[in-house]
Amino acid sequence: MFTILALTIAFLVFCFVERLLNTPYGRLLRAMRENEEVVRAYGKNIMSLRIKTVAIGSAIAAMAGVLYSYHSVNVIATSFSRVDWTFYPFLMLLLGGVANNRGVVLGVLSFVVAKVLLTIYKFEITAALNLPFEAIWLEYMMFGLVMLLILLYRPEGILKERPIMTEPIKKLAEKKN
Repeated sequence: MFTILALTIAFLVFCFVERLLNTPYGRLLRAMRENEEVVRAYGKNIMSLRIKTVAIGSAIAAMAGVLYSYHSVNVIATSFSRVDWTFYPFLMLLLGGVANNRGVVLGVLSFVVAKVLLTIYKFEITAALNLPFEAIWLEYMMFGLVMLLILLYRPEGILKERPIMTEPIKKLAEKKN
């Protein structure tokens, strides 16, 4: 039941963020990411934009925290590896594609599948390759190598960022064709 609840909330958040990024506010965020001075030149308040963005991101993070505390059945701070809370989420974003919601979902799914497969078969892989180190280090080494390969050969991730197609842009593209 919890899985259905978590997936439903994740789907609703995904739909919300997709709709939000296809509004003028989302285009303003993209413009601010590319060149903050241009946004400021058009008279937009950068600090107000940042405050709104942090508030929206914090609300989404709060929902994730509530789901996590419900899943772990406590709200006590536990010690986790820094790799789990910093490196892995960053790797998921890079794998799927930065600034691309569908790419992030694809990156998370491919990461989770790879992590589960590596966790299940790491002793078999170590034995088959006759590796000279403990199997516990295989996961860190593999994901570190994946991150380096992504940064070197595919920095845009699995899915590239698509341009926002507003109605005027669609009409302009139709005129060109």
